[in-house]
Amino acid sequence: MVIIMHCYMFTHSFCFLFSLPSYVTHLHSLKVNMLSSAEFVEALDRLGFPDASSLNPSDFDWAFESSSGCHDFFHFICRTLNKSNVITAEEARAFQKLKESGKPILDEAALSKVLKTLAPSDESAENDPALLNSSSSTCGSDDDLSIEELEEELQMLEKEKALKERRCNKLQVFAISGAGDDQQLNAELESAKSKMNAAMASIEVENTDTNTLLEGLTDKLHQLESHLAKEGEQEQVKEGDPVARVPEKRTALLSQLSLDSFLELEKNNRKKLALLLKSPLNPSVSELLETSSTAHSTVDRSAHADEEENRERLVAYKRAEMARIQWSYIMAQYQLIQATAEENGLMAGIKWLSDLSPAKYLSKSPLGGMTEDELVKELQATEVKLEEMLRDEDIPALLRKAASSLSVPVVSADLDIQLAKCKDYSSVQSEVIDYLLRHQASLCMILVALKEELKKWTSYHSDLEKLHNQLVKDREAASLRMESLARLDQDQDLKPSPVITSKDASFSRLLHFLEDGSSHDRPDPLQRFSDLDDAAQALTSDLESNRAAAEVARREQRDVATRLAGRCEKLHQVVYNELQHLFLGPHAHPVATAGKALVLPNAQELTAHLFEVETQLQSLQKQLQEVMGEIRAKRSELERNKHLRQERELYIHFNLNPEKLEKIVQDVESKGMKKKRQK
Repeated sequence: MVIIMHCYMFTHSFCFLFSLPSYVTHLHSLKVNMLSSAEFVEALDRLGFPDASSLNPSDFDWAFESSSGCHDFFHFICRTLNKSNVITAEEARAFQKLKESGKPILDEAALSKVLKTLAPSDESAENDPALLNSSSSTCGSDDDLSIEELEEELQMLEKEKALKERRCNKLQVFAISGAGDDQQLNAELESAKSKMNAAMASIEVENTDTNTLLEGLTDKLHQLESHLAKEGEQEQVKEGDPVARVPEKRTALLSQLSLDSFLELEKNNRKKLALLLKSPLNPSVSELLETSSTAHSTVDRSAHADEEENRERLVAYKRAEMARIQWSYIMAQYQLIQATAEENGLMAGIKWLSDLSPAKYLSKSPLGGMTEDELVKELQATEVKLEEMLRDEDIPALLRKAASSLSVPVVSADLDIQLAKCKDYSSVQSEVIDYLLRHQASLCMILVALKEELKKWTSYHSDLEKLHNQLVKDREAASLRMESLARLDQDQDLKPSPVITSKDASFSRLLHFLEDGSSHDRPDPLQRFSDLDDAAQALTSDLESNRAAAEVARREQRDVATRLAGRCEKLHQVVYNELQHLFLGPHAHPVATAGKALVLPNAQELTAHLFEVETQLQSLQKQLQEVMGEIRAKRSELERNKHLRQERELYIHFNLNPEKLEKIVQDVESKGMKKKRQK
């Protein structure tokens, strides 16, 4: 059987409305003179202790007669605890598992769930400060209340009644004084409407003026455009050039012109250039120019991939033709040199044979007188001479000289022809280069002009977008203002919501009324420099008073902490002495009678329960200290902030009777509506 004390839950439910030190001193100020062992046994029976009916009260007389320091503990068990503080073994095991898991035992969510399970009297005690003193006795029985406590409670109720009457009177006065404010606000609203109408009229006049100015500017722009178009039509293209130039036309914007005429002129110029290049160039080059011109005209309509492919094919064809021409020229030169050399060799042999003919030889040397051996020797000698003549260097030189004398005129004539062709080609190429340079310059100029116009158009477009967005925002803001002004009268007629929130207009007005004081002393809602100085002085005085109150609270906290520490130490000593006495005393052993079983089978069971109670008391001590810290912090915050105090009082007052607040607000608004209808 485990006993858990719920005093922490009750004190936490009242922590926002009263101070815990007074409650603790009230508990310790109770005098316990009528307690006995019989009441202790009855308390154990009431709490559901097993076999409590078989206990003998005389066995516990020593605990009430030993010392007076343990009376508070027995009073707590006999008078304070009840069946709501007792849990079952399953709940104890669940609680032990919760402690072992490391989770917080009592957080805000768990505490709110526990508070919802309390009786309605506990809930009313939480909301009503007048029932705070009586809530300390809800843990025990109602018969223990004394006459003095009842008288104190009656006085508190009377004070609360008087306070409610004063607040009700003050609210009535504020409601009456609020009617004048409503009239003043209506007058200000009418004046604001008249000012707004005047501003709207002036804005309409300005809009008409700007519209007329814009119309005049558009007319002037049309006139300027027509004038520039006439000047461009009067100019003509210059004639006499081999390649026609692009006519320059002055316009306001180049992007407005079409490029069809320019492209047509370029096409005609390309045809003229092809005709010009046909006469001095060979047919292959002229065909190449024609194909290039036709390819250029088709490339303008085809994709860039076809253009690249045609260009590569053309370059490969040119290279192949040039290599073929060079190879044929080299082979012709080689064959010419070989033919001339053979011809010169034949001519030299014929001449030599003619010089060494047999007739002449026979005339000079008589053959009849020579024998066959001599003729053979003479023939061998002539062969040797021929070999020596062939080894001589004069014959190849003569052959080369003869070949050069035959090839030089042919080569020089061909070179003159090639030089003349090159001169013609260079003249034509210079004209073509001039045309291409002019064409490139015109294209670059058009491209640069179009890029500049594109930049200007993009800047104009961004400016127009910004202007459009700004105008849209202004239009939305103006529409919102017009809707708010149109619905202003309707909003005043709406019925307020009965739910009280921090955003409620009536709730905020009541707070302002309570902060301002009486109707005669209520300041002007318009803040001025003098009002700000007064407010600053009031804030400095409040700060000094708050500092003094904080110092007093700190001293009180130190005193309460010292008192609680002393009392805890005394309680620990008493519990330790009594436990030692229970554990070591001879009368702590079980007493048996003839007709009854043992009252306590083992005295250590009670010792274990008491040790558990001591640990729970220590945990209660820590929790009470935490609650005291929270209460002191909330008290200091309430003392420092006047708005929070007023809000707390309003919440306590109107939470008990929310219909009263609804009725007051409805009365004030009905009076305002009646006065408005009378006007």
